[in-house]
Amino acid sequence: MRSRAGNPQFQGILAAVLAAVVVLVGALVLNSLLGSDGDTQDETPTAIALVTALPTSADGQTPTVGGTPEATTASSPEGQADAQMTPTPNPNDQWGVVIDSIIDDKSAQMFRSNTSRNGVYKGNAIAEQPATKWTASLGDENFSVPAVRGDKVVVGGNNDMLTCLDTATGEVIWQSEARDDISSSPAIGSNRVFFGSFDGNFYALDLDNGRRKWRFETAGPIHSSPAIDAQIVYFGGYDRVVYAVSIADGTLVWSGITGGQIQSSPVLTSKLLIIGSDDGYLYAFDRLTGKRRWRFDTGGKVTATPTIAGNKVFVASESGSIFAVTIRDGKEAWSFDAGSPVSFSSPAVSGETLVVGSDSGTVFGLSDETGEQLWTFEAQAEVRSSTMIVDGVAYVGSYDGNLYAIDLDDGSEVWALELGGSVGSPVYADGVIYVSVNSGDVYALTP
Repeated sequence: MRSRAGNPQFQGILAAVLAAVVVLVGALVLNSLLGSDGDTQDETPTAIALVTALPTSADGQTPTVGGTPEATTASSPEGQADAQMTPTPNPNDQWGVVIDSIIDDKSAQMFRSNTSRNGVYKGNAIAEQPATKWTASLGDENFSVPAVRGDKVVVGGNNDMLTCLDTATGEVIWQSEARDDISSSPAIGSNRVFFGSFDGNFYALDLDNGRRKWRFETAGPIHSSPAIDAQIVYFGGYDRVVYAVSIADGTLVWSGITGGQIQSSPVLTSKLLIIGSDDGYLYAFDRLTGKRRWRFDTGGKVTATPTIAGNKVFVASESGSIFAVTIRDGKEAWSFDAGSPVSFSSPAVSGETLVVGSDSGTVFGLSDETGEQLWTFEAQAEVRSSTMIVDGVAYVGSYDGNLYAIDLDDGSEVWALELGGSVGSPVYADGVIYVSVNSGDVYALTP
């Protein structure tokens, strides 16, 4: 007599039931990770939970959530290659280096200057239209913001290359190739360079020669620019996940999940990591454990990077609103209607003035205490560049092809410099402004 288990109809029903159970379990896991609107989730997603909740890759395989130790190469300007093995984690500890305290790195360089992402740089303002010290071509479009340390400026490009240039001449020192575009702006610390790529990998390279130290694989592209301390590098991904990874060996320290892909970059307080998501929320995670502390609804995608000043975090949204949120509890302190979406333009705060650009081309100067409008400046096209402030002057790029210098007190134009293309977010080091243009050119500008 033929058994029921061998009946094709029964097998089909059983397979359907099992599939439904898998979907239900996955939904319950994802719902528990995201939490409800009114909760204060206090659980950290584990690697296993994330594998359950995240989509599989194109080939049907479950995404990797750990570092990949391997021998890797970096191409020199002459085309030569070198290789170096990644340090092997302790075999008795599957998670690699154990991190139980926060140690800041005051010398680290990253997008928006520092871990508070306030966009303020120390030095003397360039108060007259600058001269071009040098120009370097990356050979393809570029949306990565340079990072500068000593005699090196490092920047990504859509040619899949991370390029290290000499700050004095603009000549190539080394290049390292990823497998897709690099729009993530690099961070420099512990004599390493950290960046993500649209190939889904996050990389750590030796600053001196570009040799790869380790690679961490995620389940989607990475645009988010990393924040670093002395032990951990933090970033978000298109796979909706916020990652904290050990600088030493590229192993996972913790991970937290949001409801949308992450283009925003993390900002750090002494206890929290705060980051925006395309689901419209601003999230706060415990910096050491990854436990979610609060989330704030902005009403639209948060592609810009938040900024911290005092007891508030400031965030701009594609809903057209700019918010001040209290760090302690995630409650709204004030909001301002910009009248158009704010895409990628991260606020800068100096003294009592907050500066942020908008898709309409208007740059706003607001009171950081009340949100009151102090002044406006009008560019001729979208402002998706983040503002930089040096010595009372705000610098910002526009899609109209200009880099603008604006007086922080009254919003008047100090100077404008035509660079062509869409001008990205400027950075400042040792009296020089470095800025990328989407055409693929990097400029070094001096008084």
